[in-house]
Amino acid sequence: MNFAGNAVKFTRQGGITVKVRTLPFTQSQNNSLRLKFEIIDTGIGIPHSQQGKLFQSFQQADTSITQEFGGTGLGLAISKKLIALMGGDVGFESIEGSGSNFWCTGIFLPGNQPIEAESSLSESNVPQLQNIHILVAEDNLLNQQIATELLAVTGATVTIANNGLEALELVQKLPIDCILMDLRMPEMDGLTATRHIRALPQYANLPILAFTANASDVDRTQCQKVGMNGFISKPVEPAIFYQLLATACQSALNEKNSAKADCGELDGVRILLAEDDPFNQQIAEELLSMAGATVIIADNGQVALDLLQNETFDCVLMDMQMPVLDGLKATQKIRSNPALTDLLIIAMTANNSNEDKERCLQAGMNAFMTKPIEPETLATLLAVRTRK
Repeated sequence: MNFAGNAVKFTRQGGITVKVRTLPFTQSQNNSLRLKFEIIDTGIGIPHSQQGKLFQSFQQADTSITQEFGGTGLGLAISKKLIALMGGDVGFESIEGSGSNFWCTGIFLPGNQPIEAESSLSESNVPQLQNIHILVAEDNLLNQQIATELLAVTGATVTIANNGLEALELVQKLPIDCILMDLRMPEMDGLTATRHIRALPQYANLPILAFTANASDVDRTQCQKVGMNGFISKPVEPAIFYQLLATACQSALNEKNSAKADCGELDGVRILLAEDDPFNQQIAEELLSMAGATVIIADNGQVALDLLQNETFDCVLMDMQMPVLDGLKATQKIRSNPALTDLLIIAMTANNSNEDKERCLQAGMNAFMTKPIEPETLATLLAVRTRK
């Protein structure tokens, strides 16, 4: 408790992590457990010159600490003696200005009665969110990890944005179904990012849940004003987290399940995706896989040509602008092969002018689609044009 209290006292920003793990014994200790406790903070840290006397009585790292934070300087000394009586040890690592890690070990006997964990969370409470893409806008690495672990059991695809500006950029590149938005982040905070997202008509109904330690009534009111749909407080209660997440994602789940049912004719279709941008690769692959297709990715036109020499595909989705060999030249080379003259090739590009469309058709492409991709349009076009 002393270590944790100090961490709270000396940490003004960042976070505090508590870790507990078992340690091996150097000799037999019957059924005892040897545990190590760590309190890791991102606080003011301790100057190297003061670290040697830290566990001495009536000592603090700096005389100014007593004036600013209070305390007698006895806490660490008493803690060390108590821990020694429990057969343990204490120690710490600290960097001034970066934080500290205080730890202690102890030997414990297991209780006589098993502890029955009381929890309202069960497998039935965890929503199944396969094919749902969730964006977590969070700058704290620990909170990113917690959110990722909680979401992993749902089957959702998770993308991390380190600040509001990244979230704003990613939401326009990826097929995001829900956003968990921290309020306080560098570059752009969560409230500002939500305002910008809501200003884009296509994201007027995108679920955005506040994901923050700021749980006051004022914070909740601000979240509602900018257009957030719910509020998840930290530390996270898993049962509440999953309940709010399931509600937020229900509409997207219904739409995707409906689209999947409508696109069953793509089962077994093999599609070659020639695209160099990782975000666009992910968008198209998720959509087509959900519709039942098998997707093979080529990072440029030359890779696409090489794959077509050795494998059979029902359709090629061809980006126009790629390194090594662009989509137009790749298509011309494909059409020069008599065995591939009837292969369905669809241009998939951000260039949407009539001139670009004509160039694609002249190169030998069969159809033209602009980015960002409309999932329903692409699935319908593939279903109609592909012959299986």
